Amino acid sequence: MRSVRNDRTSGWSAWASMQLAPKWAVFARHDQADTSELLDPARPERYSNLGVEYRLNHNLQIAAVYKREQLAHLGKPLTASNEAGLWAQVSF
Repeated sequence: MRSVRNDRTSGWSAWASMQLAPKWAVFARHDQADTSELLDPARPERYSNLGVEYRLNHNLQIAAVYKREQLAHLGKPLTASNEAGLWAQVSF
């Protein structure tokens, strides 16, 4: 019998951003993780987001973003969520 102590996880992440104009940018991110290599290797987790950012001024950026998260087992989704929203970043 294998114990949780002997289990491990691995994964990778990629992120990109491109400035389209002085005030506009697009960005994307994808994470992929094998959350249990020994105990349940057929249960991957995926996270992705895609967005467009607008810089209102030097201290304030807003972004419209789409996010997707999925946890699967043997290729079938266990749980998935989709989310869209507005994010803001204040610099000071």
